[in-house]
Amino acid sequence: MKWLLSHIHTILLVLGFGFVAYAAFLFSDKLGFLATGMLLVSLAAIINLSAGQSG
Repeated sequence: MKWLLSHIHTILLVLGFGFVAYAAFLFSDKLGFLATGMLLVSLAAIINLSAGQSG
């Protein structure tokens, strides 16, 4: 339970990105792939920044 509470912000971020990507795919395939790619790039940047701060 402690692990879940300490990582809840990351879990909610990934879930939020998933819902945004799903909503984009509801409009069209091209928009869905574009939104998913942009979300993955931003997620990688967020992970890279957070890894640099903790080290």
